[in-house]
Amino acid sequence: MTMSKMLGAGLLALAPVVSHAGAPGYFDLYFIPQANLEVTVPGFGSADEDGDGFGGKLMAPVSEMGVLSAEYQAAKLDDSDTEIKQLRFGLGVMTNGPARLGALAEYINMELEVPGVGKSKPDGFGLHGRLEFDVAPGFVLHGQVGYVNLKEDGSTLEGLEINAGVGVAFTSAVGLFLDYRLSQLEDETDVELDLSDLRVGFRVNFGP
Repeated sequence: MTMSKMLGAGLLALAPVVSHAGAPGYFDLYFIPQANLEVTVPGFGSADEDGDGFGGKLMAPVSEMGVLSAEYQAAKLDDSDTEIKQLRFGLGVMTNGPARLGALAEYINMELEVPGVGKSKPDGFGLHGRLEFDVAPGFVLHGQVGYVNLKEDGSTLEGLEINAGVGVAFTSAVGLFLDYRLSQLEDETDVELDLSDLRVGFRVNFGP
């Protein structure tokens, strides 16, 4: 089965559920024109590197106020060929209306692979508060702020995560979006990892 057929089948399977749901939903396919990783080590300073990537994400209403989220993205940094992958699944609540407040809990699996060094695969959770606002018909702004906690082999990465963006609908079904996400994580030794992504892509809208 091709990717387009799988996507179509998935959206058809969701249709009976979202037809009775409250908040609007969408599916995004996107390009990451700028992915950045900055690492700061106490006593040694900091270094950062840019790259690009791709991904897809879903926000689907599953009840009058319940929402389900899913996301996968992969980015590669230019100089070191370091690969950064993220897989996320979440459940939350979202109010209805032109200004919507919500909360989202996510499972997060992150993979960082540095050629010649090895692979790290911390996983854990994220807790987020979210605001969506319909500025005009077909034009929506969103902001999200939360806390991320990831663990691997007894070590913990934790910190603040923020996300902000805009969506524009050309018809009731299709449009474009642009957003920016920053994850500021720190471990027990005060090593800091700042991950940021600028994402732009195609959006399929569904739900009310």
